[in-house]
Amino acid sequence: MDMNPMVSVVIPTFNGEKYLEDAILSVFAQTYKDYELIIVDDGSKTREVEKICKKYYDRLKYIRQENRGISAARNNGIVNSNGKYIALLDDDDLWAPEKLEKQVKYYEELKRQGRNVGLIYTGHQVIGEDNEVQSSFLYKSSGYNYKILLFIDFIGTPSSVMVDKAVLDDVGTFDEALARSQDFDLWLRIAEKYEIYSINEFLIKYRNRAGSFSKQPDIKVRCTNLVLGKMLADASLDVGVKNKLVEHHRKVNALRIKNIAYEHLFIKNDGKVFREYIRRGYAIDKRYFGVRVLIYYLFSFISPELCGKIKGLKKEKAKEFIVDVKSLKY
Repeated sequence: MDMNPMVSVVIPTFNGEKYLEDAILSVFAQTYKDYELIIVDDGSKTREVEKICKKYYDRLKYIRQENRGISAARNNGIVNSNGKYIALLDDDDLWAPEKLEKQVKYYEELKRQGRNVGLIYTGHQVIGEDNEVQSSFLYKSSGYNYKILLFIDFIGTPSSVMVDKAVLDDVGTFDEALARSQDFDLWLRIAEKYEIYSINEFLIKYRNRAGSFSKQPDIKVRCTNLVLGKMLADASLDVGVKNKLVEHHRKVNALRIKNIAYEHLFIKNDGKVFREYIRRGYAIDKRYFGVRVLIYYLFSFISPELCGKIKGLKKEKAKEFIVDVKSLKY
């Protein structure tokens, strides 16, 4: 590998052998070749990840650490990187072949224009475990959008992000005290001082896995509230904005739990877990748990399958969601 690459690609992994090799191969398939690839194994329970990496030892750097969480793994990769830019990739996600090439070209172009670039991200497609595209998301961004980012993480998956290492030297890396929302926390610190830009193409495939860490809403809610506490400590925000933030994130937390409850009911046919999550969501903000939810709640005691019939479930076509961040009002 080049000892002075333009880009350092960091893949953290923990027991990620099922999809890791596909992620690695999507890096090797890049049209842009001036990169190094760093795999940080966060104390996987078996040596399967290491076996996969051994096949490509001449093309990647493998680091194994004690299990300390994804933030610690990403930070370890960043510390051991040599590139000018850091590109993050989760072990179950995939890159389009031109992803790095387009990001480096755009980053360099913006710098020549004298722009104060903090990071560049891309649109992403959500795929299932069978690689079928379920939906596509793109929030277009250019310039300073910190006050919008406070309300919505329009950047999304870290797998789409490229950031100048000098920016991380300035604002810091991932907060290892956060079990979730650590990426959102970092984007906020960057956006507070730098411009955020998007490449308006779907260059990432983000895998939506059943049972993944993202399916644990209680942890997500707790960590989101910790990040919210940091936001409220920002002296530059007036009281009105802070009140809106509290209200908005209460709503987001309630709806997040409601959506997970629905997944347990309509996909897993698990009425007991559905009811448990509904009670938790209701305790956060009861406004989003009306008559329809009550009907599902009552019928879930009888038959979760019946709830699906009441809802009239049918397989939906993949949806494409594209919006300009500047059009969002909070």
